[in-house]
Amino acid sequence: MINLLKFLQQNLNIKQKKIIVTIFDILLLIIAIIASFIIKYESFDIYLSDNIYVFILGILIFVINSLIFNLNQQIIRTFNISNVIFLSKFVIVFTFIFTIVTFLFNFSNSPRSIPIFIGPIFFFIFIGSRLILVFATQNIDSHNEKIPILIYGAGSTGVYFNQILNSTKKIVGYIDDDNSKVGRKINNINVFSYKDINYLVKSKNIKEIIVAIPRLNVRERKNFLKKLNKFQLKINFITLGQNQNKTEFNLNLDNIRLFDLIERDLKVNYDLNKEFFDKSVIITGAGGSIGSELSRQILMSEPKNLYLIDFSELNLFNLNKQLDLIKNQFKINTLINLKLLNLVDKKNLELFFDEISLSIKKIDFVFHCAAYKHVNLVEDNKMFSFKNNMLSTINIANKSINSYVRKFVLISSDKAVKPKSMMGITKYLSEVYIQKISKKSETTNFSIVRFGNVLGSSGSVLPIFKSQIENGGPITVTDPNATRFFMTIEEASYLVIQASIIAEKSEILLINMGKPVKVIDLARKLLSFYGLNEKTQNDPDGIEIKITGLKKGEKLHEELLTNKNSISTINENLMIANEEDKIKVSFEEFKILLNEIIENNSESYLIEKLKELNL
Repeated sequence: MINLLKFLQQNLNIKQKKIIVTIFDILLLIIAIIASFIIKYESFDIYLSDNIYVFILGILIFVINSLIFNLNQQIIRTFNISNVIFLSKFVIVFTFIFTIVTFLFNFSNSPRSIPIFIGPIFFFIFIGSRLILVFATQNIDSHNEKIPILIYGAGSTGVYFNQILNSTKKIVGYIDDDNSKVGRKINNINVFSYKDINYLVKSKNIKEIIVAIPRLNVRERKNFLKKLNKFQLKINFITLGQNQNKTEFNLNLDNIRLFDLIERDLKVNYDLNKEFFDKSVIITGAGGSIGSELSRQILMSEPKNLYLIDFSELNLFNLNKQLDLIKNQFKINTLINLKLLNLVDKKNLELFFDEISLSIKKIDFVFHCAAYKHVNLVEDNKMFSFKNNMLSTINIANKSINSYVRKFVLISSDKAVKPKSMMGITKYLSEVYIQKISKKSETTNFSIVRFGNVLGSSGSVLPIFKSQIENGGPITVTDPNATRFFMTIEEASYLVIQASIIAEKSEILLINMGKPVKVIDLARKLLSFYGLNEKTQNDPDGIEIKITGLKKGEKLHEELLTNKNSISTINENLMIANEEDKIKVSFEEFKILLNEIIENNSESYLIEKLKELNL
């Protein structure tokens, strides 16, 4: 019996399993009907052929009723008292309908009391069969190798999800900080205190702990990570996600979020974001990591128009789906306009702005995020990347002035400080262009926001490290002493928005990135969150961290300032860089220089001219 169930469980898909369960339930119903006739007539001579219509009618009513109740959606392995109540309702409705229909048809050979006998018999057979199947599936699971785990939190969430987790994991015990629960049992599983974790890890070979406390804030999650990190366990958090009907919750196991890695708690004040209400906003590179997060945050402020520009069709398509969900959920009436456009294409960019001018009076904000940002790729494609990054900035900035845009924000990078890579050079020259054009503008307020590495963005180290760990390693780090500034996409986008609002005229605004972090320390920290160790002589089974060496254009340490001077703002996480323009030429001369490089279209000429600038 168990072997048969194991075979069916492993070799059938969900649809096939549902069909088998339905056939099984119909057989149970037939048994219940036969038993009812035997009890009624007190004899085994019940002349089934004369009462065949009772069987047909009973099966028909059962199938219709099971479809209405979604009977085969019940998960047998998690059968409990709520399932008994559900099945009781099902059988009561089935018996009532069967009785009424039998009474109306008035079958001559069948007593009207037969359905009344069928109801309780079917109920007990039904419940009994489910209990047998639960017992059988538990025996199947006991023969399978399960991962021994602990659940932190003996509250309703931990108890509820124990039934779901029990199919693939062996729940050794609950951990709880409430002393009144410690020493007791829940569903025959012991409740331990935090002090018992070390003993349980060693004696029970625990490999994973699941924190079953949903809706933890950032600080609370970090506190749990600090408490549990020393036990060398894989740490998971239960998060609750609503399903489509919004009345039930499904389980999500969340191993690590980006902000778990950063020793900083950002004070968020979204009041300033009201500045975007009923305004018209353009975001370039909207499908990228920063652009898409800016789009989401600004949309929540309900602008009148949101124009999203990107060269990638797929990126815009995916972003549009996300924004549609936000609009529907929060009843936002913002008009979202998607534009497939390469900003290098000056003519089409001008046509786009002209089209906007015909429909609205004024563009209030332009966030220029579009650029090639992957250092190594840009380094291998210097001329093409230079043209793309510079022309996109030149074209959108010029057109913003001509269209009387109120505020223009350039998204820059820490790689623009003492640049060593082509990506950093293009960002620095873009900053210079914006600073110089700002002095010529009487209508548009230009500003620049400079920040470091954004965790989770395309090409950032975190998704690379996670992928490498999940594939068994090695984790690749350029240099053991390499440091970087890190922040999350949400933090960066929030502060870009704040900067755009408080900016006055051509400032370079710096985001407080906290202290620089050693990249190798980030890798080790991520390893510990997975319950893994670095490969050493003492631990040859750990994950290797491989030093690859700095690539061309990469710096050992990144900087946000060319000097130590900065000016504070009303936001403690934003500073104004007090820097001088190193390129001592007029705006017109600078434009001529950039145009010459672009028109020459030669990498050697590009490098020669950049050397003359002595960046």
